[in-house]
Amino acid sequence: MEEIKMNGNKRIVQVGINGFGVMGRLIYRLLDKHPLIDVVKINDLAPKSTLDYLLKYDSVHGRFDKGLENIEYSSESNPKNIFWQGVDIVVDSTPDLKTYEHLSKHLEQGAEYVIRTSPLGGNLEKTQTIIQGVNDNSLDLDNYRILSLASCTTNCLAPLVKLVKEFCQKTRNSVEDLDFVTVHAYTNDQAIKDSAHSSDLRRGRDVNNIIETGTGASSQIELFFPELKGKIFGTAYRVPVSDGSVLELRVKTRNGFSLEQFNNFVKLASENDLKNILRYETLPLVSSDCIDDAHTCIYLESAAQQLSNNKVKLGALYDNEFGYSSKIVDLIKLIEQKKFDPIRTTFEGYRTEMTVEAEGPYGPDCDDWDELNYQDVVKCLKNLETKNNWKFEENKTGKAQGDGTLYTNRGMYKIKIGWSGKYVTLLDQKGDTMDLSGDRKNHDFVRGEIGNEFHKELQKREIEYTDEDREWDEAMEMSPDDHE
Repeated sequence: MEEIKMNGNKRIVQVGINGFGVMGRLIYRLLDKHPLIDVVKINDLAPKSTLDYLLKYDSVHGRFDKGLENIEYSSESNPKNIFWQGVDIVVDSTPDLKTYEHLSKHLEQGAEYVIRTSPLGGNLEKTQTIIQGVNDNSLDLDNYRILSLASCTTNCLAPLVKLVKEFCQKTRNSVEDLDFVTVHAYTNDQAIKDSAHSSDLRRGRDVNNIIETGTGASSQIELFFPELKGKIFGTAYRVPVSDGSVLELRVKTRNGFSLEQFNNFVKLASENDLKNILRYETLPLVSSDCIDDAHTCIYLESAAQQLSNNKVKLGALYDNEFGYSSKIVDLIKLIEQKKFDPIRTTFEGYRTEMTVEAEGPYGPDCDDWDELNYQDVVKCLKNLETKNNWKFEENKTGKAQGDGTLYTNRGMYKIKIGWSGKYVTLLDQKGDTMDLSGDRKNHDFVRGEIGNEFHKELQKREIEYTDEDREWDEAMEMSPDDHE
């Protein structure tokens, strides 16, 4: 996991999943065919063979043809013992790790970012909560490395609340009260038969009941719309269906509220800013109709009612499993685009030149420094394609000078080949030269591999050199740091 993987000229983002329950398995399925994102490790307390079986056979979401044969697996309950070195993003979908103090252990063990698949608890100052279509434009990956998408209910509710507020602003109105009810499919936090529950007596009752329980969506909404604090209230009911949930939102405004105009407003948003997040549905659907729908809010025109001049009832469906997992994957893709796209971020801002001289063991004062010509250098770079599974794309600009791009497992480099093949210079994708103070180990490794290939080519020419030169050359073979 420690090496950087490339797909052509793109860096592959490596993902680990801690907790391979329903969410973890759906996220794995959704990422399976993504060309630039790989799930490389899973940590779960269940045996790997059991996880493999559950991945392939899902009672709600159907069959999945691939297993976990090539995935690294561990079974650690303490995040301090999970080795994430080389993993870019850890998705944590365990029941208990919900605070910065707990989740930061993943960062200490090598992860670059952590995404939590539930609302965060404790001190939120060092974390950021994102809702697609609501505040994803404010995603700050430089200052926050632990992220959350709140809850599945909040992901359905927040886009609706946003539209209500925007519609009120457009019509010179204001929100007075918001009340919502979610009728939610049961989860594995509930009991099948009556038994004790650690936090809610009602959740310990037989799953075939309609069970009123708490919801944190009210307080989560206030994270995005602080002006609604004290104005939004919610209730949740767990019902005996395996997937697919319903949301009802009642809105009271200061002035009159036209449901017909609001429906048109929602439909327009579903085709523009909230596309792929909110779907506008005219047919009268039931809860199972939303299963495997990636939208987090399916607005039901048939469920909307004008209760009075300034009161309306709105309705929506959401797949509390697949829809939410899809937005976790969308966040992973967004991180990939913002932080791991090498065209935008590889070696950005570096200023110090890094060269590899093609003079082998002969020393700077020897007449044989130009023994390799342009084509020799290109040949050496091409040799690395077979040896290291790298890729060199040549872009020749003249008879004796040219450039190209070298894609390696340690990064992507612009290549400038000097006159007569005397040296090559490694630059970043923007054309700026690189600063060896940043990630020097990886840069020197690439530099050393190129230098070694040059030396092998020079030695084929059987030019005599001294014992002192030979010792210097052998030292260079052993340590990339000596290629200076």
